[in-house]
Amino acid sequence: MKDLVKQKLFYQRIIIGFLILAIIPFVILHFFNQPTPEDFYYSEEARNIGIINSFRVLYKFYGGRYFTYILISLQPLYFHSIILYKIVTLLFMIIFIYVLYYFISEFTKNFLSKTERIVLTLTVFFIYLISMPSSGQGIYWLISVMHYNTALMLLMLFSVFYHRIHNSENVQKRNFYIFLSCLSAALIPGTIELAAIIMILYIIILNIYSIFSNKKINWWLILISIITIVCVYFVFASPGNAERSLRYSEKHMFWQSIFTSLTFLIESVASWIFTTPLLVVTILLLPLFFKMLKEYPVSDGLLRIKVIYLFLIFGSFLYSSTFVIAWSIGIMPYDRILNFIFFIFLIGWFLIVISLLSKISIKYDIKSFRIHKLIYIIGVILIVFFLIKENNVTTAYKDLFTGKAKIFNLSVYERYDQIERSSNDSLEIDSIQNVPSSFFFQDITFDTKKPFNKGYQSYFKKNYIVRKKY
Repeated sequence: MKDLVKQKLFYQRIIIGFLILAIIPFVILHFFNQPTPEDFYYSEEARNIGIINSFRVLYKFYGGRYFTYILISLQPLYFHSIILYKIVTLLFMIIFIYVLYYFISEFTKNFLSKTERIVLTLTVFFIYLISMPSSGQGIYWLISVMHYNTALMLLMLFSVFYHRIHNSENVQKRNFYIFLSCLSAALIPGTIELAAIIMILYIIILNIYSIFSNKKINWWLILISIITIVCVYFVFASPGNAERSLRYSEKHMFWQSIFTSLTFLIESVASWIFTTPLLVVTILLLPLFFKMLKEYPVSDGLLRIKVIYLFLIFGSFLYSSTFVIAWSIGIMPYDRILNFIFFIFLIGWFLIVISLLSKISIKYDIKSFRIHKLIYIIGVILIVFFLIKENNVTTAYKDLFTGKAKIFNLSVYERYDQIERSSNDSLEIDSIQNVPSSFFFQDITFDTKKPFNKGYQSYFKKNYIVRKKY
């Protein structure tokens, strides 16, 4: 028995090592990462007119993201530190992994060992990492990370805090988690509009569940609901949302948005299931799920929810996120939005799989489940096949080993040196060539009045900086 446990632990450590190898290049690439001109704009706006006035401008002309507007204004470039920018983007990645682990552990710590929870966390993050539409916008572009990853982390934290309200040992702990739930409910709508919509749906679902399960609505859920509604209203009442939508001519086409967003979502989900390692990894995780379900109480809230209801819940999250983009601006979700939607899909996928396995294990009285070694071998071969194909992991390794990331980093620093050494107040500079595929970099333009150029000019204390025309 001890030998079996040791063997199992040995294999788990090998898996962890493999997953870490997939993540390592993304960690190293942070040292070659560089801010985009858009990053300079927000920090310089805050420095020049003050945080409060900067927030007013953003709320009036850009949107209602009251929480992340403060974050992007006070990001490292506000303190004129490129090095700190690199460090903070790396910290966001580390914190994201930890919050994911914290979220998974909350619902599995009584049934899975710490090593197993680490395996599950790194596996989910690996699938997200290898398959996300844009690693540059999801990991390295700090403005995008502060908006979208913060939203995802707060949604996970809210789920943990709300779960702990019902599992607190005493009134003091319960009130503490009520406070944290209220705080996260207030912050989530202020990240991105999609998170605000998901939070409203989430609260509706919690209220419905409370009515049918407990035959009442607790006072703290009423309080959380009120806070959420007020904050969501503050977001969507922002004049910046109306101002931003004026830039898009295809907006507010209701029936067209219904069908185009549905088609787009179906195509995206099919792609995420069949062109990524998701199915293979899910099969390899089956023994872990069955082990968890063996001791998981059937009376637990999650397992009491029918699979069809979970499907509808996460379907509504995904569809509303897609529809609101199609309706409000008339285009399909772009990469950083798809990163967000894809992660929501992953969480929903695994919850639905676990719930489905729970029903199967009860119906057929399955006490344990093992996968034949041949299936493991085939699974590993398939994962290697996915890794050989072009994906974010192979791209990250290429950007490192070809020196492309290093050259990019040096070329941007050379640009900074050129600007700072120049005694001229007006400059025309070369564009940054050969940006690594792992990064996102939208350069300045030929127009000094563009916000990106303004931020650059202000940061380097120049009156005029544009990109050369070739």
